[in-house]
Amino acid sequence: MLNFSLMKFIILVFFLIVNYKVESQAQPLSPIPGLAGKEIYDLLVDKRGFLWVASDLGVYRYDGLSFVNFSNSHQASLAATGLAEDQQGRIWFNNFSGQIFYIENEVMKLLDAYNFKNESTFPQIALFQNQLVATTDRGLFTLNTANFQARYRNLKEGTASPTN
Repeated sequence: MLNFSLMKFIILVFFLIVNYKVESQAQPLSPIPGLAGKEIYDLLVDKRGFLWVASDLGVYRYDGLSFVNFSNSHQASLAATGLAEDQQGRIWFNNFSGQIFYIENEVMKLLDAYNFKNESTFPQIALFQNQLVATTDRGLFTLNTANFQARYRNLKEGTASPTN
């Protein structure tokens, strides 16, 4: 028969194990009202204080009260990432099909100068001053966001070619 001290020790260990498991259970995440997507890939707070969300179901802007979804009829897929804001206040991002979009004056527009059909994967994009830079299979794509002049820069050959 177990002595009293060993019995207290066993009960204490059992209590700690059961209590630890109950407290360490992950709290279920609850849906965010107005945001249809379940997976978030990127976040951005713009110069005006709006929160931009790139999710599995597209791009949303949150103003503190409600979400506004942006879409374009030329989208090959909805899931988006790479949120960035240029000096003109446009919001840039890409989808997982490789298309690059920007939102200007409440309208989502496709950047036609970037030919996503020639790429094997979606680009990584970045903004620096008035330049949007996107990765390509051959090198880099650059776009002057002030005048929309675009170039592909082939890093293997060291050449640059206009998109037109």
